[in-house]
Amino acid sequence: MKIESLKKSELVNYCKSLGIKTFQKNMNDLREEVSLYRKNEIDISKNNATDLDLLKYKIRELADEYANNLNHKIINRRDEMKLDDNSHYLIFFHLYKFLSNS
Repeated sequence: MKIESLKKSELVNYCKSLGIKTFQKNMNDLREEVSLYRKNEIDISKNNATDLDLLKYKIRELADEYANNLNHKIINRRDEMKLDDNSHYLIFFHLYKFLSNS
């Protein structure tokens, strides 16, 4: 998750989900706390020799996030296409017909 692109409320919720205290902290403080949390998570996994498992988990987590975002965009685009009245195709057809007869 790109914490730089999160709004403050989203960042606060994310920090809370990690167990990071958010009271009276600004955006930069919260971002720093998340960075420290992630660095600590990596250090612990290295010490426990579970760093490969952590890497696989993080890759899967990232892939799932991108898949969900893409799926959301596909569904929204399908809905937009269902609402399309196709009038632009008629305009194109008549313009093409006009130009081909010229």
